[in-house]
Amino acid sequence: DRAGDTGSTRRSGGRTVLIVGATGGVGTLLVQLAAAGGATVIATGRTEEGRAVLTGLGATHAVDYSDLTAAVRAVARDGVDAAAHLAGDAAEIAPLIVDGGTLASALLYAPQLFPDGGRITPAPIDGSPTAESIGRLAELVEQGRLRVIVHREHEFAQVHQAFAQFGRETVGNLVVLIR
Repeated sequence: DRAGDTGSTRRSGGRTVLIVGATGGVGTLLVQLAAAGGATVIATGRTEEGRAVLTGLGATHAVDYSDLTAAVRAVARDGVDAAAHLAGDAAEIAPLIVDGGTLASALLYAPQLFPDGGRITPAPIDGSPTAESIGRLAELVEQGRLRVIVHREHEFAQVHQAFAQFGRETVGNLVVLIR
């Protein structure tokens, strides 16, 4: 946790963004992109090692998600402007978002599935990248402005090991090599 105060975490002119599931492959990228965009980032990680990686990637606060409400309220008592739902229960995340804020979810595919729909703006994340969007991300990686974290590589014949590790306190991406 880089910022020591327990009050409002808003940077001048910035937004406060909660990323739940931040230690995964998508989450580690979102932490970097949100921080680079000037947001105050609250990122979740279960292990001390994972939380250290998140602050190293630009998260202002890295919190244990085992008591998500208490952890987030400790650093953003008034709530967050937006949350990325990459893991966990959207019904637990939604109350942490200020009225009129946004809940972006990779797990809920239709606005009617979101909790608090009248109070917050639902934003399903479409997992259909374009050549242009992948190209922009590749440029950021090439420029050293975005890091892709690889937790472990697996040969294709060992793909079952990658699936067994998925969601088990890994930090970053699990890569399956096809040679």
